[in-house]
Amino acid sequence: MSDLAPRAGNLRLGVSRSFAERSRDGLAGFLERFGLDFSDVVIVSEDRREDLYQMLIDQRIDVMIGFSTDPQIADFALTPLIVDQPFFPAYEAAPLTSTAALQRHPDLREALAPLAGAIDAQMLRALVRQVQVAGRTPRAIAAIALARLGLAESAAATPPEIPLRIALDPHEIGANPGNRALDAIRTAMPGRAVALAPEPHPLEALAIGEARMAVVPAAAHFRLTPDGVVRDEMVEAIGVVGRSVLYAIAPREGPERLGGARVVATGPKGSPSHLIACVLARYVVADITVAPQVDGGSAAIGDAIARGHADAGLVVATRQRGDVVELLRNEEDLRLVDASEWWHGPARLALPFLGEARIRPENHPGIDEALSALSMQTVITGPAPPESAGLGRQGPISFDTRVQSLTDTTVRAIDRALGTKPDVGASLRAAAALSGRLPEAPTARNPRPDQALLTVGIFVYLAIAGWLLVRPRRGAA
Repeated sequence: MSDLAPRAGNLRLGVSRSFAERSRDGLAGFLERFGLDFSDVVIVSEDRREDLYQMLIDQRIDVMIGFSTDPQIADFALTPLIVDQPFFPAYEAAPLTSTAALQRHPDLREALAPLAGAIDAQMLRALVRQVQVAGRTPRAIAAIALARLGLAESAAATPPEIPLRIALDPHEIGANPGNRALDAIRTAMPGRAVALAPEPHPLEALAIGEARMAVVPAAAHFRLTPDGVVRDEMVEAIGVVGRSVLYAIAPREGPERLGGARVVATGPKGSPSHLIACVLARYVVADITVAPQVDGGSAAIGDAIARGHADAGLVVATRQRGDVVELLRNEEDLRLVDASEWWHGPARLALPFLGEARIRPENHPGIDEALSALSMQTVITGPAPPESAGLGRQGPISFDTRVQSLTDTTVRAIDRALGTKPDVGASLRAAAALSGRLPEAPTARNPRPDQALLTVGIFVYLAIAGWLLVRPRRGAA
């Protein structure tokens, strides 16, 4: 917590009104105890306390005061700060009753005794999550918890609901695009348990039904074939949740452009960085060797360069992702390669989803000056509907076994929940529900008689006016 002091002047704090108004263990004491002076303090009413998490995800605030039992901490991979100086009192949950109640129900004390020390913060957070996120009743969740603790009949507990899984790269857990997608899908599907699922190959999890949706960079929608880069028509983009950056990393004294590298380390085969490197090797630098790593994170790429197994590396990550920022900050022997030095030629046509971007020192402490980079959209992805009907040549016994696409209603609900955002890029296949409604075909006749009569009258008037203009005049010689 004390690490906030030198940075608080550039940060915004969010608190609930009850915390702001408490004199001893509230806002004033908190600021004084840790010597904090935030640039702004946002106060919300107690019934809107959970909105602070949404504000944190949307980056409208930078720090907030919450409870250790709030399920959003785990759901959004947030980081609780360590209180290195005593301030917050311990809010222990304990059953309270009256002496009269104990006299009326002598077994009450014995019934409650097994709960002592049985429920910790992690368990309570999971129980609260089932109520807040899955929409289940506190009574049902309490029955499940008591059964798991062996304090009630297991028949009283219903099986937990299987959450709808959103697959994404494990390194992207906690990043803004994944959190934004999670929040939008929960808003669009109220009462449904939804969770982010780290998967090294998100679209493979989507294809086999282990995930319902995925959050991936645009490059994941393409694959390299002998004929060139082709779009994967088995998936479609449902909404844009951010941008991913292609970070080109090299040693401090290494090549100034990727063309000077002999070996380029990338993520595993089939990953976005591997696809882009293979395209560059085919169209730009023919003698380059692509070295896929099992782990596509920046640490694995940096390690391959440090060990001399690669002269450069490519990492596709959401903008300012923590592991990339830390690598550039801590590894003084590594630097970013400016894209303007190598991004040219046929690769531009082969990779239409890539656009130019700028990386600035204030957002990436490990670099000294602004650099040119490449970026692409980060999108929520779902299975695309088949191009044709499911019936095959063998009759009705033949059917499509692929994972079914999302309904248009669900796609539109997610689109509304995402709010203001860019449209899905033209190079990607977008869900049909995202396109505007086509104009209705004209009818064969005018459905309104009054309009039809008016139209006839106009034509009659024009005919008379034309005749008057061309008719011969009397007395004209």
